Amino acid sequence: MSKRDGFSPAEWKAAGEIHLRSAAVSPEAVAFATMALGAAAKATGASTKQSRPSNGLKTRRAVEALLADLLRLYVEGQAGSHGTRPADLPAKLLGFGRPAFMEVVEGLEAAGWLSYGKGRRASPKTMTDGSVGMLSGGWRSRFRLSPEALSIAASAGVLSGKHRDHWGRSETVDTLPDLRDLRVPLIELRAAKEPRAGKAAPGAIMAVDFRDSKVAEMLGDLEAHNAFLAEAGVAGADFVGLRRIFNKGDIPGFRWQWGGRFYSITFPGMERAYEQRSGEERRRVLRLGGEAVGEVDINASQLRLFYALSGLELPQGLEADPYALPGLDRAGVKLWIAQALGKETVGGTRWPPQARREYARKTKGRELAADHDFAALRNGILSAHPHLQTLGTPEAFPVLELQYHESEVLRHAMGALRAGGIPSLPVHDSLIVPTGNHGEARAAIENGFAAVVGGVIENAPITVPRVTLKAA
Repeated sequence: MSKRDGFSPAEWKAAGEIHLRSAAVSPEAVAFATMALGAAAKATGASTKQSRPSNGLKTRRAVEALLADLLRLYVEGQAGSHGTRPADLPAKLLGFGRPAFMEVVEGLEAAGWLSYGKGRRASPKTMTDGSVGMLSGGWRSRFRLSPEALSIAASAGVLSGKHRDHWGRSETVDTLPDLRDLRVPLIELRAAKEPRAGKAAPGAIMAVDFRDSKVAEMLGDLEAHNAFLAEAGVAGADFVGLRRIFNKGDIPGFRWQWGGRFYSITFPGMERAYEQRSGEERRRVLRLGGEAVGEVDINASQLRLFYALSGLELPQGLEADPYALPGLDRAGVKLWIAQALGKETVGGTRWPPQARREYARKTKGRELAADHDFAALRNGILSAHPHLQTLGTPEAFPVLELQYHESEVLRHAMGALRAGGIPSLPVHDSLIVPTGNHGEARAAIENGFAAVVGGVIENAPITVPRVTLKAA
């Protein structure tokens, strides 16, 4: 396939998200942004036009935000992705709207500082209830700094040192919308994933009966937790509330037991959700109730649940860390078990393409198969964990059901902490809490694990969680 707007197909697909929430904080970054503004104005003749001071401030904010994101993504080997509709660029949230942003984009492109690939309009998709609402097939616009701009950035000193030495979080936001004004459903139900071009696409959104007693209970719990977090305060990230997403709602046997993970509610213009950031970044920037945070993590969460919900105990010697197998690299063991649980089978003979792509992204191009021998790991892991061979059989718990029970453990723990006046944010198998409340969070998770698993197997679980504390 040929390049499109100067971007290869691989670059187009692998583009990273632009947040547009950063500002220049170092003298070098301020000077670099000024040079960019000057180059853009000269290329378009804007320097001869009269402009109100407020418009100049919006343009300055737009260029700083765009440059910060593109430099960050350049270091990560990616182009940038962002929509260019007015709704994608809310002025109250960003401090500038579409006119200022597009003025910057067109000016930098004309000056030879920027490659800009225009997005493609998405087409409406018919949902399972016959309505039209979900969009599919669209692409957001792509952006990348040119070699000339990168050379100027290096000379200006903004490519040296850590990114956050030069660029910090913008404080231009007036206020985030109230959750009630967004009218976002806190519980979302999706159909099974659909095959598309060799990979699964998200299932269509389905209607939810909020009169269902289980749905009503989950909804009430979410509303209570969101209200509590709004009062306590979440700082360091755009946050308006949590929702839960359930899967395979169109498959016979669905009874709200597949999926159910917690996710941030997002809308156009918001920066990346807190759960999409690295653990190190979350602990560095987030504040709950004005306090620094740490993370309380369940070691090998889904693997422990796989044993516990089967009424089994972990193999002897592996209770502390089921991934620590003699003679095998722990990171490789963790990767292999994760893909086996994800695929619900141990019958593979090589690393799946998605795992290879994700590994290359996280390791800056390293090859998964070269670093971790699939067959050697498979043999060693199944010898130590023979119960994994039941994956995909009628006697094994489906992985999506493991996700549900994992989320229920966190829900129980969040409720217990909330009752004690302690705020918390979930991240799949861990809770973010103020650093002074690690002990309470550990106890809440352990109690939640016992309650959830005990409720399923109608007995005290043999396998218990091992909770790890990660400081700020």
